[in-house]
Amino acid sequence: MRVQSIRATVRLLPGGRRSPVSLDRGYRPHLVVTDGDPLGVVIRGVGRARLEPGGDEVEVLVELPYDIDYGALVPGATFSVREGPNVIGTGIVLRRRPSER
Repeated sequence: MRVQSIRATVRLLPGGRRSPVSLDRGYRPHLVVTDGDPLGVVIRGVGRARLEPGGDEVEVLVELPYDIDYGALVPGATFSVREGPNVIGTGIVLRRRPSER
């Protein structure tokens, strides 16, 4: 099955969450572009296995696995990373590409 994906940079905000995020099995937050609807995604590491709160910006692979409109995630778009109602990080779309699952 082919799953669309994007490459993005993500940074967790200081105080956004208490513990690091493991990317080994895929992290499943929601992304929100401006004031749009939350978009369910799966974030996987690219050369790094976890995200640290308040840490550096990290390049990640973001899988777009659901049958919803991900059209707002275009190169250059900025987004917030959310866990429920809480904004825990920010990111920027670098490029969009197809990938294999």
